Amino acid sequence: LHAQDNLTSSGTLIVDGDAIFQTTTDSTTGFQILDADDGTPILNIDTTNERVGIGTASPDYDLHLENTGGDTVLAVTDTNGIAKISVGYTVGQGLDIYRNSGEADIFFDATQGNGKVRFQDAGADTLTIDSAGLVGIGTTAPAYLLEIKDVDKALNVSSVLYVNGSSGSVGIGTASAPNRLLEVNAGTGNVIAR
Repeated sequence: LHAQDNLTSSGTLIVDGDAIFQTTTDSTTGFQILDADDGTPILNIDTTNERVGIGTASPDYDLHLENTGGDTVLAVTDTNGIAKISVGYTVGQGLDIYRNSGEADIFFDATQGNGKVRFQDAGADTLTIDSAGLVGIGTTAPAYLLEIKDVDKALNVSSVLYVNGSSGSVGIGTASAPNRLLEVNAGTGNVIAR
């Protein structure tokens, strides 16, 4: 099958064998699948930038999914077992996000040996879980089950326990940085010990 210009099929188009679609010149709308109302393409292939858009005619990424009609953009399901998303530069060298069939738990699995799961905000590390299960807040190399590094407030538990990360001072019953290495407050404004 060879079409020099437009190819129109008003019914079912069946291809028995290989089907190759190649544009003569690259285009940001090189190949599209539209619905009956000719609105936003269901599928758009940008051959200029080598991107695929689902629900968008102008994909910004290699695969760009856009949904304007609801909350769910991507659903990954598997009726036979584990529904899994793998992210990495090669299979088995990255992060698997999955849910086992019949379980409510969500698993984050750093599949590369000694890999860490790191959460970032604008490129800055906020939370790290290493392969030994050590958790770091403000550090990517925790040495304890829970290690918190902060230049000021290291820990404040509902104004019951306050640990200052820079001075090392500890306050019990204090809502702000204690004035001494250890400060205990009864909650009535009276300091019990300093």
